[in-house]
Amino acid sequence: MTLGRWLILVRYGEISLKGEVSRSRMESRLVRNIEDSLESNNVRASVSRTRGRVWICCFRSEEETLSASGIVARVMGVSSLSPAVEVVFKSLDDLRDKAVEFFRNRVAGKVFAVRARRTGVHSFTSKDVEKVVGAALLGYASKVDLENPEYTAYIEVRNRSAYFFDKVIEGPKGLPIGSEGKEL
Repeated sequence: MTLGRWLILVRYGEISLKGEVSRSRMESRLVRNIEDSLESNNVRASVSRTRGRVWICCFRSEEETLSASGIVARVMGVSSLSPAVEVVFKSLDDLRDKAVEFFRNRVAGKVFAVRARRTGVHSFTSKDVEKVVGAALLGYASKVDLENPEYTAYIEVRNRSAYFFDKVIEGPKGLPIGSEGKEL
C-alpha cells in the first residue's frame, strides 16, 4: 500500500503545561534527546516539532517504524507515541476513502470503533470523521462498539494532512532529561 509516508507521532504531557518560554526550551530539549536516542541506535530519521507534537519522519515500512518506536518510547518526556501513516486529503470523502484503504484489512471481522481528533479549520468535525469512516468500514468489520471495541482505528487530522494509526505506545512521561536546570 502506498498511501503516504510512515512516521512516528510523539505526544508529550507535562511540557504543554509550561509557559511559552519554558515550553519552547523543553520541546527543543525533548527533540534533541529523541535525536540522540535514535542516533545512538543507528536509526536515521528527521525529528521536528509543532505545537503539541513531535514528528519523526520517515520510515520505509510499518515494521521499521515500530522498531524505532520502541527506542523513542524510552525517552523521558514522551507521554505516548504512535507509528502512523500520513496522508494528504482534499475533502472528507477523500479522507474517508484513504482511511478505508488503510484500515479495511485491519478491522476485518472485528468489533471496532473510530476515534478522531482534529486541529485546524475544516468544514467537518471530529465526530463527522468518526461517523463517515465508521460507516464506510462497517462493511469489512463484524460490528461497531464504541464502549468495548476489539480494534480502534485512530485518525488525527491536522490541516490538510491526516494520520492513521492503531497503536498508542506509552512512554515514561515526565520532563525531558536535561530540562530541569541546575541545582544550587
